[in-house]
Amino acid sequence: MEEKKLEDLQSIIDILKDKSYESYRNLESINTGSFHKDKDEIVNSVCNQARKARRINSTLHDCLDWVLQGKTIQDFYKHKLTNATRTNQCEQDRVEIMQELEMFTDLIVELE
Repeated sequence: MEEKKLEDLQSIIDILKDKSYESYRNLESINTGSFHKDKDEIVNSVCNQARKARRINSTLHDCLDWVLQGKTIQDFYKHKLTNATRTNQCEQDRVEIMQELEMFTDLIVELE
């Protein structure tokens, strides 16, 4: 495998590891001060953190799959951008894809 692809793979793996650990720390921290929080606040916080962690994890795994198939991180970004700007999708899908694109845009800065 060429050197650039190996660098891309290592970058994705490193950020995936960091984001996974960060997600676990964030979930664990919800317990801090839990005696002063009501149940709804705790449940909503856990769900929001888990949803964000799942989406970051899923996006990074998808990117990793693209690179393993011989494509580049930029190819994956272009794919996400194309999906985000399609006009033949429901509003909820469009919003979620735009959020994932925004999240991945932030991750690209860390990847490169």
